[in-house]
Amino acid sequence: MKQIFTKLSLVMVLIIGFGFNSSLYAQESNMGDEENVTSYLTPENPDPAHGNRMPPAPIVCLISKVDGVEIAGVANSEIVSFEILDAYGNTVALLQDEPSFIETIFSLNGEYRIVFRLQNKILSGWINKTIS
Repeated sequence: MKQIFTKLSLVMVLIIGFGFNSSLYAQESNMGDEENVTSYLTPENPDPAHGNRMPPAPIVCLISKVDGVEIAGVANSEIVSFEILDAYGNTVALLQDEPSFIETIFSLNGEYRIVFRLQNKILSGWINKTIS
């Protein structure tokens, strides 16, 4: 009986550890190539009283030189402003239009926080854009 409990405990620790590592990975973003950037956004200050998940599920955001900004479940017309902050929280750019945002993102090198202010919520995530 003790061996079964020990094995079950080990399996649970592995499952929890795997889930934790994958959730950390999901919050990071990467530079796929020089034409596209992928980020995983999360809503800021979600309200659990209104049925939101805690923590909220990440929302995929694709940024492309060709296709612009594509956020799952969000129309571009809902985006009021685009903000780029450095790793220390200092504002690099606060932009009102998508073309300027795209141009600025692809001119930068390093790790940045991106913030999309929508009409009814704020979505933010990180990009790590390195030029090799």
